[in-house]
Amino acid sequence: MESGSDESIMTGGYKVINQEFDVTIPLIGWADDNTLGIINVEKGIPTFWLYDVASGSKIPTPLDEFDQVKGFGFNGNGRLAVLSGERKGKNDIYLMSVRRGRIRQLTNDHFDDIHPSFIPGTNTIIFSSNRSNDTLSVDEKVISEINQNNFNVYYYNLDTTSNVVVRITNTISKDVHPIALSEYEIYYLSDQRGITNVFHYSLVDSLYEQITNYATGLKAYDINFSEGKLAGVMLNGYEDKIIVNENFDYRSSVFTPITRRQQVFQAKFLNERRKARREAAVGKTEFPVNIDFSKPAQNQSDTLKSDDTEATDENFATDIIDTDNYVFDKEVVQEKENSGSFLSQYRKLQTRSNVVGPIDYETGFSANNLVTSMVIDQLRGFGILLETQLNDLLENHKFYGGIMATTDLRSGDFYAEYQYLKTLLDYSARFERNVVYWNTENALQRYSKNTFEVGASLPLSVKTRVTFKPFYTFTRYEDLDPTLLSSPGPPYPASNGVSYFGLKSELVYDNTVIDGMNLIQGTRGKIEFKHHEAVSDRSKSFSSVSLDFRNYQKIHKELVFAYKDILKTHLKLELLLLGPS
Repeated sequence: MESGSDESIMTGGYKVINQEFDVTIPLIGWADDNTLGIINVEKGIPTFWLYDVASGSKIPTPLDEFDQVKGFGFNGNGRLAVLSGERKGKNDIYLMSVRRGRIRQLTNDHFDDIHPSFIPGTNTIIFSSNRSNDTLSVDEKVISEINQNNFNVYYYNLDTTSNVVVRITNTISKDVHPIALSEYEIYYLSDQRGITNVFHYSLVDSLYEQITNYATGLKAYDINFSEGKLAGVMLNGYEDKIIVNENFDYRSSVFTPITRRQQVFQAKFLNERRKARREAAVGKTEFPVNIDFSKPAQNQSDTLKSDDTEATDENFATDIIDTDNYVFDKEVVQEKENSGSFLSQYRKLQTRSNVVGPIDYETGFSANNLVTSMVIDQLRGFGILLETQLNDLLENHKFYGGIMATTDLRSGDFYAEYQYLKTLLDYSARFERNVVYWNTENALQRYSKNTFEVGASLPLSVKTRVTFKPFYTFTRYEDLDPTLLSSPGPPYPASNGVSYFGLKSELVYDNTVIDGMNLIQGTRGKIEFKHHEAVSDRSKSFSSVSLDFRNYQKIHKELVFAYKDILKTHLKLELLLLGPS
């Protein structure tokens, strides 16, 4: 801040065309004055780093049990860290030992628990959550009750023996990013006035007040209470900008009127709540079922739900006596299939799950590319080229195919390739056939080449890979001159074939993206070494080295300028399609 200069301490990731990157990572937090905690993603796995500012050393800890980490914070001595991590589709709070890397789960439900941090000098954690009611002993399968636009601030004491979280704020707005000044004062971001600003909450008198009145909402912030500084991120035009308030008075309070949009939102929310209460009251009057009076009600605390107390449909049905289909202890009575009782139908409706799925993924293929073009070959003349590509939705399976035929249908190319891309190693299988029909005044000949190839490719990054492909190639030469039948004897055989075993290795760079049907943008390059080892006559063995470079530059909308350059050389003079000498 004083010098105005910045220094890069960690870099990572890859840059590809039009890639959407995650602006929420890396996550950073200070363990102490000399140690910085960083959470980023290494090869798809969240990784926790401890960076020593003085020595520049970094200690990594993989967090492979998480799909994502949304936030974290250290306790006072920097030995414990609290994480907000996503695992199996659920976002919960976890406690981590910084040095040992051990992790303990604190919350376990379908609600989103985000932005955790420690209250200074205590073992109490504050966080933001979208819990819909005070008690958590509810059916977690009713996912429709989760409101993504309503978050409140909660705290949880690690020293307690009961699994209880306590609600701090109770609004219909989004209260996020809580920061504790002490165990009695909390600051957080809230959009209850329509624009996200900093608010202050006192645990002594349970009152809140607005601290800032920015016209543009804050996305993230931090407060240096000792020096009276505020740093935040807000939208400026179309870009996020960092703002710093050097003279921030965190004790002052302001008042701003609620925006018209927020008024409409609050009125709609309150109307829906009144309607739900009226419907619930009517339902309780007419059908007093599924009520368990043995459990006490809880107001300001939420019981944490563990796996061994998970509610199921069977738990709700045990408290109800079905008089229409009663089963005695020692007798088995056949269940009635068609009951005309309205009460019985209502009970079945209450215990029926509203969630459909999961549904198994079914592999379906679609055309990703289709090319039709004209070809002018120096040996074969004018022809038509057709190429296509098929792949499934997850792009685990890809099919390539193409055919080129001349106007006389005697010369041409054909190839078909399959790629399996589900694992780290990419596997492929390919068949290719090339035919040259040579018709001149002095000769009538046909050359053909058939190649069977399998391969494995190891990706080095998202843009580069190395490939090894063993293959078998069979070439054949045929003299189709009809005068050979009446001549006393040809100077050379009428047909001849040569078999080759070989290996092809490639280093591929591919930074292209597909914007649509036949729309490619980016750069491709390939260096290839290929060796053919003749089976019968080793003198016909040879090798080749080639360089292939292609660039697709987008000019305007669907107009793309394509450039291609190929350089190839053989290490011996024998050509693959050359006839016998």
